[in-house]
Amino acid sequence: MKLSKREKNMLLFLIGIVIVFGYYKFIYTPQHEKIVKLQMQVKEMEKNKLNFEKILSPKNKIYKEYKILNSKILLTERNFYSDEAQEDIIVELDSIIKKSNLKVVSISFTEPKKEEIGSNEKKKEEESLLEQYSNMYQEIGKKITEKRIDKENEDDKKNDDKTDKVKKITANIVFERNSFSELMDFLTQLEFKTKRTVVKNISINMESNLLRGIITLDYYLIPYVVIKEESILRMSGDYGVDNPFKYFKGYNVRGKTDDFQTFVSSGSKVARENFDFYMGLRPITADLPTVVIGRSNDSSGNSYIYGDNAGIEKVEFRFIKHNGKYYYKYKTQLQSMPKNYKDDMIPFTPIGKNIVLRIVSSLRKEENDNSGVYLSLINDTDLKLEVNISNDDPERPRINIATKKGNIVIHR
Repeated sequence: MKLSKREKNMLLFLIGIVIVFGYYKFIYTPQHEKIVKLQMQVKEMEKNKLNFEKILSPKNKIYKEYKILNSKILLTERNFYSDEAQEDIIVELDSIIKKSNLKVVSISFTEPKKEEIGSNEKKKEEESLLEQYSNMYQEIGKKITEKRIDKENEDDKKNDDKTDKVKKITANIVFERNSFSELMDFLTQLEFKTKRTVVKNISINMESNLLRGIITLDYYLIPYVVIKEESILRMSGDYGVDNPFKYFKGYNVRGKTDDFQTFVSSGSKVARENFDFYMGLRPITADLPTVVIGRSNDSSGNSYIYGDNAGIEKVEFRFIKHNGKYYYKYKTQLQSMPKNYKDDMIPFTPIGKNIVLRIVSSLRKEENDNSGVYLSLINDTDLKLEVNISNDDPERPRINIATKKGNIVIHR
């Protein structure tokens, strides 16, 4: 059968239409749908990217809260022993015994055991430091970690919600002495110790003019969250010593390398004589806020306020004398002490003849490290305000004096 030229053209045209339709239906359309789908995914990913950038930005409020919580937990950690460094108790207890000249016959320690520190079902008017630590630890966990709960963890969580527990070690010290003063000196040494120790019981008997007795001490051990440090026994040379209580080459006392850590852990009489107020400065990349301000010897952290700024933070200290008493107030752009900064002020007694403000700064290690403070100092008292600044960057100081009023001396 022969096809005419017209029929051939029509057949070719029909075949072309079929090819075009097939291409559109089976090749172009699926590919186009994939492209559209991928474009939508790209837009969604770009949106997620922006959200993640906001979340990861140092300016995010959650990072400020995280740093402040870190600082508060650090203060609490400094008051208790780590559950991974129990030998610290032995070393420090031996040091206290030697200083007090208390004659100790024997010392025994119990194995660490868990003890309840509070109940979430029953609210108390006042919380212990251990409960505050537990609450802050849980708050950080809720804010910066994702919850991964399987059936086993759910059961554990139900039990954990009811009670919080920490490890406790009990030390029983058998002593004898002719004088009562050594015992009092021992208790005084415990009072001014960095770490908190609970004197649970003291039993005393007098036998033939000899004072005999047993002192029971409780030590609470907590897992450190912020502090990542080793035991108090740090050895940089050969390991192993004949007497573990004798200083040896390479021995370093924990906390001496960080002025802020030394400050927050201060509990000695010497530390109280150094300064009345403290301000610490750090870069924005630190795990703690860029500005930390507080009273000296405040292990509770109640007087602390914070600022966290990648740039310049405005800080003000104000000291007032009214009706023969001295008062203070200070503020950052984020917080103030007291909260009603305009109308309220807090009484205090200067430690020495002058009011001393200690400022510990930190060197800048990166070009984009721009954090610092504009500091306003207002002294409306009859005492001199001494400002002792240490460790500030010599080329790009973090501390710039914006206002200075009254009798103020600044030492750099």
